[in-house]
Amino acid sequence: MSDNETVEKLKREMEEIKRAIGIEPDFRPLATVYNPASGIIVASVERYSSEVFERRLFFRHTSERVYRPIDTPAPDIHYDNLVTSATQPVIYYAVNRFIKREGIGGFSGDWLSIDRFDLARQVAESVITQDGLQLPEPYSRAWVSEVFGVSPDDSSIFCSRGLERRDTGKSHYGVCSIELCLQRVALLSQLEAIWF
Repeated sequence: MSDNETVEKLKREMEEIKRAIGIEPDFRPLATVYNPASGIIVASVERYSSEVFERRLFFRHTSERVYRPIDTPAPDIHYDNLVTSATQPVIYYAVNRFIKREGIGGFSGDWLSIDRFDLARQVAESVITQDGLQLPEPYSRAWVSEVFGVSPDDSSIFCSRGLERRDTGKSHYGVCSIELCLQRVALLSQLEAIWF
């Protein structure tokens, strides 16, 4: 069998596996997490081309083979930055709206919320929203860039955030914690050049 034939055979096998487990063949894996409190595996996947960009979450119990989608959002709504609680049957993820930008050859997005999905009850809820944030001075606006984790007691989310200053309008990035009950943002450290 030639190298090309082997590659084609492997592609067909992977498409068959994805169909068998309930995930469309053109999605590629991004991340997989295991939630110990529920025995559930959650897969983050994306479909990307010059015309389509989607990010979705699928879940299954360890005793099952077929994944089920977490919600069926509109194509422009993406679920991203998946993290799991170590003690509760819940996961957290960022919700973003992406739109195709003509002329720039790609997609751009806006952060909408951090959602929590209860794996036991299979119910999602927004726990952090842009309008509900309590920001430290001198910031007037903020958005989540990436979700890193959740505190051991599930009271706070850790993330990187863009923070816009009220006085200058300049944006700064930082590692922050956000209390879930109050949506209060605490800047833990400023980041240089967005990621460092």
